[in-house]
Amino acid sequence: MSEPCSAIKNDSSLLKAELFIAVVGAPNSGKSTLFTQLTGTQSRPVNYPGSTVDTSQGFLRKKWKFEAALIDTPGTYSLIPRTIEEEVTYRVLSEGVGKTVSSVVMTVVDATQLSRHLLLVRQLQRAGFKPIVALSMTDLMRSAGQDIDVKKLSSILEAPVVR
Repeated sequence: MSEPCSAIKNDSSLLKAELFIAVVGAPNSGKSTLFTQLTGTQSRPVNYPGSTVDTSQGFLRKKWKFEAALIDTPGTYSLIPRTIEEEVTYRVLSEGVGKTVSSVVMTVVDATQLSRHLLLVRQLQRAGFKPIVALSMTDLMRSAGQDIDVKKLSSILEAPVVR
């Protein structure tokens, strides 16, 4: 296995994981909330720009019945880094996760801002990743009387889509 990028903390148990899942998406899209739910960590997501400038790492909770290391990355709108936060995410993808054969990129997409957030999904696909799209904020859509056809979106994106 190649050396991870400096954005990934040197945790020997993390480096031994068979599967890495990078959680990426726009700022305030729900990445840290999803990370917390999947790992069972006690971190509290905050809701202001620049709140996550480093990565957070953890392991998938045992209830999911397979082992994986998760990396919660700072928010980014695209793969062209313009801020320190975006640079950290870019480095995790290009240096840390990109060279790991068994890596997964879970892209958190705010369902209320779908067209804006799908740019990152397309950029990831063009860069050779096969992202899983995790829709967030679907409760807000439902309360407004709207919904997304997950099956159709998955077909259009040619990527798995989950709520």
